[in-house]
Amino acid sequence: MTAAVVLVTTTATASMAFAAGALQKNEVIGGFTFAAESAFGSVFGQVWPLLKSPDEQQRAFADAASARTQEWALFTRDPDGSSRMLNYASTNFYRLPQPAPARVGDRSGVVATVADQVLVHTAGPADFRTATAIDPETGRKLLVVAGNHGNYWMVQFFDLSPVEVGLANQPQQLVYIALGVGVLGVAAALLAARYIQRPVRRVASAARQLGTVPSMSGSRCGAVTNWPTSPVPSTPWHSG
Repeated sequence: MTAAVVLVTTTATASMAFAAGALQKNEVIGGFTFAAESAFGSVFGQVWPLLKSPDEQQRAFADAASARTQEWALFTRDPDGSSRMLNYASTNFYRLPQPAPARVGDRSGVVATVADQVLVHTAGPADFRTATAIDPETGRKLLVVAGNHGNYWMVQFFDLSPVEVGLANQPQQLVYIALGVGVLGVAAALLAARYIQRPVRRVASAARQLGTVPSMSGSRCGAVTNWPTSPVPSTPWHSG
């Protein structure tokens, strides 16, 4: 019975652990998204005023963006709604802030899959749009972050794969932990039950022994009362 209680408790604990893992996954993804938006915003907040129509301004934007970050792409949308990449940069920085934007080969292909989510006109340049996409070349899961000004969008890609791998290993680790706790709990329960049963068994044994003590009533008592008695000699009377 004790082992059953421990197993039920372990199962409930494992279920709560899985629920906590799901909540933690949302928190981790949310934290990564916030960090990526912050890294993106620190660059876009300085260069968006250069996103103006003349090509000279776009070249100034490219120079300013490349001086602040190693990976970026500039997109626009044609009248038919299709996305088109105007410019991009892919350089190497010695010191990369974390999370760092990832290098993507087919930038246009990735953005095309989430264009309706990220290439939208926003209320202001501080209003960023994010979406997740799969890199068709590497299979990596990417977080796409975009900032808008006019008919232009600066886009950066952040690799979500390391975060996803770490989160995917959590359920397996929780199962191992739950099994370990269950085994230890059953062993402890059996050991405790063994020590508890010892005095109970001694009391039960003593009770059984008391139940087998011969009584002084019944046939034995009758045998005692039916023992033969020797006659008592009478004393003669003498007259004086």
